[in-house]
Amino acid sequence: MLKIQRSIFNQLDFDFDAALREFAAAKEEHPSTVGVPAPSADSFVEAAFYAGGYEIVEPEPEPEPVIEKGPEFVPDPRRPAAIERLKKLEGQASDAQLAEMRSLLMLVLEMMPV
Repeated sequence: MLKIQRSIFNQLDFDFDAALREFAAAKEEHPSTVGVPAPSADSFVEAAFYAGGYEIVEPEPEPEPVIEKGPEFVPDPRRPAAIERLKKLEGQASDAQLAEMRSLLMLVLEMMPV
């Protein structure tokens, strides 16, 4: 049995069943003819004839895409305290602000995932 994919079968530009019947009839009649070349047909038709028929195979469904989840984000518990420290910098002397910003920057870098 010849297996033909549905997508290929749908692209044939002729009546496959009619062509198979005509070829089978011509092959059956051929032994009683003299000087007539052996019948031929489309390669799918001949393959189906010699295979004893054909079967249309439906395409297999596409598998569902697997979406890999990354690690769940958990905010660092030190974040709210760092934000409060930033808010308190307003109005302080620039030397004190710079020292606190350095400290906060180190804290932020420690919070970042590796």
